[in-house]
Amino acid sequence: MAKYKLHLKGYVGASDFNTRDVDKCLRENEDNDVAVLIDSTGGSLATGLSIAAAFRNHGAVDVHFVGLNASAATVASLGARTVTIDRGAMYLVHKCSNVVFAWESMNADELADYIDRLTKNKEDLDKIDNNVAALYAARCRKDPADLLELMKKGGWLSPKEALEWGFVDKITDFETDERARVTAALAEDLKAAGIPVPGKVEKEGKGIASIFTALRDFMNSGKQTAPVAGASDTGASVPEDPETGTSGESTQAETAGNAGEENTQTQAATIPNVIEASAKPPKNQDASSALSSFISTNVSARELFNSLP
Repeated sequence: MAKYKLHLKGYVGASDFNTRDVDKCLRENEDNDVAVLIDSTGGSLATGLSIAAAFRNHGAVDVHFVGLNASAATVASLGARTVTIDRGAMYLVHKCSNVVFAWESMNADELADYIDRLTKNKEDLDKIDNNVAALYAARCRKDPADLLELMKKGGWLSPKEALEWGFVDKITDFETDERARVTAALAEDLKAAGIPVPGKVEKEGKGIASIFTALRDFMNSGKQTAPVAGASDTGASVPEDPETGTSGESTQAETAGNAGEENTQTQAATIPNVIEASAKPPKNQDASSALSSFISTNVSARELFNSLP
């Protein structure tokens, strides 16, 4: 097993998976082989494309997939010399998407303008999908139309299926590779992005992570939001590349925080009964008021801990 010079994990475009760190590592290893570990369900397509180009220009990058890998994370690997995948990992490609709805009243002229903007948005997404399909096809040595159809289907591929398609060159069985894990938070991210949740969701234990998950779900239950017309979001898309600050044609799963802001949440089944009974916020209560209500419910830390799943 190779010693990895780069570990790219989490959201593509965030601190643990960005072009800055990739470029720095490749510069420092200009004449050396570079082994890269990827474990990510996606993020910014712009970042994924940039990293793929950097890998291709270097010429001696070998990528290894572990865990659940989708969207921009798979795009990033397209510039690698070789691609391997752990036998317990999974792989997914899908079509681009972004938020297009707006809660507002429109007259006939405004509606016509909005339809024109949506039509242009669709044309742009079609171009992006065709471009990404062509990149996948070049890697797999298949017809772009077949890859576009697979992207439209958007289901998870097993390592064997990823190998048969040509996305990877080899399936490995390293003892040190982490198995794919589907936490409750990851499941929510995938659902918000329109990506199917593979396998069984792990039950969170009684600990700090569970407390924060419960509190986040409680706070989200009091939010009511309205997406802005034309704002970019994803089932595979991100409005702004964190590295450049500019809007990008990004196409991957959003973080749980963004998912909560963009979707009206209902009270989650995992929220402790003690909170649900005594601190459920009024329908139109904002986040800060909801927090005040929670603090004033006199629910003890021990009661909260004991009520967690």
